[in-house]
Amino acid sequence: MSIVAVTVYRPKKGKKAELLSLLKLHLTVLRRGGYVSRRQSYLMSSENGSIVQVFEWLSKKAKEGAHRDQAWLALWPQFNKLCKNDLMKDLPEAKKPFANFDKI
Repeated sequence: MSIVAVTVYRPKKGKKAELLSLLKLHLTVLRRGGYVSRRQSYLMSSENGSIVQVFEWLSKKAKEGAHRDQAWLALWPQFNKLCKNDLMKDLPEAKKPFANFDKI
C-alpha cells in the first residue's frame, strides 16, 4: 500500500531558491532508488513562507529503504543548512476548514 507524505519546510532567510532546487533533487534521488511513485508531486507555498511538499512513497518498505540509502541521507545536511522542518498544524492554512496553498 502506498503512503502519501506531506512535509513542511521553512526556508532560512535568503535560501528559498536553493531549497526549491534541493527539493527537486530530493525527489529525483528517491525516484532513482525506486522508493517513490511517478505520480506528480506537489510543491506549495504557505502564507507564512513555508514550503509544503506532497509525494507518494511506494510502500512502508520503500520508505524504510530510503531512510537507509546513502544517496538520500547525504541530502540531509544540505536541508539543515537551508531550512527547518515545521509542523502542518503551525501553518496558517491549517487553521481553516479548507486549506488552500499557492502551487509552486
